Amino acid sequence: MTLEQWIEIAEVLITWGFWFIIYGAIAMSLGFGILAIVNKPIRFFR
Repeated sequence: MTLEQWIEIAEVLITWGFWFIIYGAIAMSLGFGILAIVNKPIRFFR
C-alpha cells in the first residue's frame, strides 16, 4: 500500500471515531435521561 492510501484510511478512521464519540455521548445522555425519568437505579454492570 502507498503512503497516500494509508493517509486516506487514517483520515476515515479519525472521522468515524470522532462521530462515534459524539453520537455515543448523545446516546448515553438519552439513556441516563430516560433512567432518571423512570427512577431506576443505574447499573453499569448487569
